[in-house]
Amino acid sequence: AFLQMLKETNIILVYFFSLLASLETFAWWHLQVIGFAIFAASLAVRGEMHFTLVGFLVQFLGQVAESIRIVMMGVLLSGQKLDALSFVLLLSPVCAALLGVFLAVVAVLPEAMVASSLALPSASKICEFAPSLLANCCVAFLLNVSIALMIKHTSPVGYLFLGIVKDVCAVCVSVVALHETVTGLQYLAFSLQIAAVLTWSLLKAHSEALKAEGLLGAWSAVAARVLSSVGDGERRPLVSKPGVV
Repeated sequence: AFLQMLKETNIILVYFFSLLASLETFAWWHLQVIGFAIFAASLAVRGEMHFTLVGFLVQFLGQVAESIRIVMMGVLLSGQKLDALSFVLLLSPVCAALLGVFLAVVAVLPEAMVASSLALPSASKICEFAPSLLANCCVAFLLNVSIALMIKHTSPVGYLFLGIVKDVCAVCVSVVALHETVTGLQYLAFSLQIAAVLTWSLLKAHSEALKAEGLLGAWSAVAARVLSSVGDGERRPLVSKPGVV
């Protein structure tokens, strides 16, 4: 439970590093929506809390590294610096080299020094699962491209907000497919998380009204747009700017 709650603070780290990289401009409503999203996510956490300092430090350092990685992706992909495919082409050889070194180290170590979970499979096993491995590689490639596209056309913080939607969808699939039990409090938490994502997206799209009239003014602009679209009988997008999340 504590680990899940700690992971939800990634959005704060990414927002802080985005400010340092000039990818975001500070605004109090940013902190309000981010804090609301973290609060909503913490409601969905279940389990007993067991704290260990070593585990906390390892997890926190991992989150810092992950947050820096996401922000660096935003810096490289912002503007016209790199497109998504060029970014993946740049990143893939580096990842392949690092993984190759790791595999070489594991291969030369004695079996007694290698954990069973890190043991290399035999050639027959690799041939047996070759179709699955190939399909997994294709999915991983498409995932990397889609992540790069998402960060390029939104922002690192927006990408994490959409990650909240992904988590909610994963829970919904587990409920439908695996018949897992979800409590009423967790349903409320998921609804609040979706509300936080929508709030971030809509307020980003109406930043002019937000600067001029504050949070209530931006919500009034959103409500006015909804009412006008309903009154005219036309479908108008609530987010008029492409790629605003």
